[in-house]
Amino acid sequence: MNEVLRIRVPDVFRLNDWRIDRFILAVLCSLVIYNIGFLINRLFFKAFILLQLLGFINLTFVPGFIILRILRIHGIKRIESFLLAAGLSLSFVMIYGAFLNTLLLLLGILRPMSPLPLLIAFDVGVILLLLVSYFRDKGFRAFPEPLDVDISPLMLSLFLPFFLSIFGAYVMTFYDSNVLILILLLSISFIPLLIVFNKIPKNLYPLLIFIVSLSILYHVDLISTHFWSSDIFFEHYAANWVIERGIWDPSEEFNHLLLISVLAPTYSLLCDLDLVWVFKAIFPFFFTLTPLALYHVYERIDLGEFKFDSKSSLLSVLVFVFFYGFFKDMPDKQHIAELFMAQILMLMVSNIQSRAPLSVILSLSLITSHYGVSYIFMLSLIGALILFYAWKEGERKRDLLNLNFVSLFSVLAIGWYMYVARGTIFERVVQIGNHIANKIFEILKPDYRSGITYLTLETPTLLWQAHKLIHITLQVFIALGMASLLISILKKRARSLSLCLLSIAFYSLLIFQITTTYGMGFDRVLQITLTLLSPFAIIGCLVFFKLMAKTKKSLTLVLDLPTKFFGVFLLLFFLFNSGLVFKIAHDITPPYCIALDRGNWELWNVVSQGEVRGAMWLKEHFNDYKVMSFPSWMDRGGMTLNLYFQQGKEHIYIGPYMSSLPQNTYIYFGSLVVRKNCFYDIVEGKRLLMRFNNTPLYGEIMKSDKIFDDGECWIYSR
Repeated sequence: MNEVLRIRVPDVFRLNDWRIDRFILAVLCSLVIYNIGFLINRLFFKAFILLQLLGFINLTFVPGFIILRILRIHGIKRIESFLLAAGLSLSFVMIYGAFLNTLLLLLGILRPMSPLPLLIAFDVGVILLLLVSYFRDKGFRAFPEPLDVDISPLMLSLFLPFFLSIFGAYVMTFYDSNVLILILLLSISFIPLLIVFNKIPKNLYPLLIFIVSLSILYHVDLISTHFWSSDIFFEHYAANWVIERGIWDPSEEFNHLLLISVLAPTYSLLCDLDLVWVFKAIFPFFFTLTPLALYHVYERIDLGEFKFDSKSSLLSVLVFVFFYGFFKDMPDKQHIAELFMAQILMLMVSNIQSRAPLSVILSLSLITSHYGVSYIFMLSLIGALILFYAWKEGERKRDLLNLNFVSLFSVLAIGWYMYVARGTIFERVVQIGNHIANKIFEILKPDYRSGITYLTLETPTLLWQAHKLIHITLQVFIALGMASLLISILKKRARSLSLCLLSIAFYSLLIFQITTTYGMGFDRVLQITLTLLSPFAIIGCLVFFKLMAKTKKSLTLVLDLPTKFFGVFLLLFFLFNSGLVFKIAHDITPPYCIALDRGNWELWNVVSQGEVRGAMWLKEHFNDYKVMSFPSWMDRGGMTLNLYFQQGKEHIYIGPYMSSLPQNTYIYFGSLVVRKNCFYDIVEGKRLLMRFNNTPLYGEIMKSDKIFDDGECWIYSR
């Protein structure tokens, strides 16, 4: 049972350390095989998965490894080279794709964002990078040792959650059975105990993080064959707009994010993959790299008294991964932006050469991925830099937290949204800033979705009260950890000062969300700031036990009691956040638990095949009429239309109690109205089902012409 099979393979995670001739040969072979697969797929027959896999590998890793060679980055850790190769490759696809879009238009190619122009341009770009890398790095002679992989029963067992998540989502989608998902969530919940009791070797920690993170994401992301959540519908519209027209037009208000308007279409076109599966399968893989990067960051935290090792870093990563904000939405622009932010943090604590160009590339990618994360990071950098100078530490030559980097990031962020994005996002942020200034004295009046609002929400059952208590405990731990951090800084015991000051800035932003959110929501900001605040939860737990030991002499800290307690806390934290406890107890499950309870599909906008079919039919027969529907919180059909129609222009919402409708419109209803003759409405703060045939609108609709009916979707014409 304990036998280990050792196999020796080329160390592909350190391609940047291969001898230049072997490196170029490996890249060219990969590129040629991909091109052959692409042509076969278009000219002869479609090979299932082959082109998707080849395209994914070439797009996600090849350009990044070449850029590492151009920058002469060698001898770094395997996890660093792997993560940077992925981050730089995504950056290359976005930035190079935007450049190509402009260049090819000037050359008379009217549809630059189409398969063949993109393929040729990608090949040319990779070959040019290879030529530059050869002349820049041909003198590098070292060659990494082959990678020894120890295959053991324990290692193989780590892959079990991955398969459970895929098959569990499939069974839930098509057979409405959550048995495999229940087994998956229960098995993942016990992983913290295996860690604290040293049952998993440290060399398997990175693999464990990757498998657990991807399994948690896939168990919900792969539910249904279509989209769910909210913002992802609008992002699909933007990406699909580019594919349909074959061009990226930054003058369009919804097209200013390269992640959505360039990266997603490129993967779809060059991998011959429907956009739905780019978002459902490939984007979760990207987001899974974020916990890996954070693990590397956390290992560098040193407060003097609290110095992180592999175990405490892994437990901190699980705080980030087990929080429901990690998986309650399909990974979109915010989540991939967090990946770039985590990689910048990784550069901040590493000793990698050429960090300046790397940080510029990743910063531009972060800025063009999500405005909210960009501004949060920018404000945190500015705040941390002010603290840095206030503490009179001066600038350290090799530290990214310096005036040059913070200024450059701020100029790039503000400049992009002022000029490329037509200033729409920048104006919105300025308006928010003015609102904050005007309402500063009303700070004690809590906003909707603020921390105070979540704290004072009525809990329907005892289990929900326990759920709230667990989250309060997490916040207490983080607060104690931050207090310990401040003491360490004041006593000048903190070693990773830049990371510590940035953590303080993150926590300050989170504190601000207790009463005032201005659109983002406390849980959303918490999910972003946990990228740096997660380690302070385990520090706070240690501080709590130290305080308890001082007040109660009989309590000792033998046998690593605080760490074991934190492992139990993480077990409960995931059991509640995943919804497993609620499902087993037949209690009300959280609305995002779509993998456990099909009843949540309407609440969380898990669209059906019929609803999508109706929206596609309407798109094909659209003749400049206005498209009308209930808002998505009344009937998810309203969200389905956002896949193909621009909300607010082509697609507008109607009220259920309207007595008349305008002419020259299509009226779309989803499965809730069609199957149950119902819609949701808010009555005295509660979401209730209302009868559609009892509204004035019903009689008006019945006078219109029904032009589509597939049993899940109705479309009327006026």
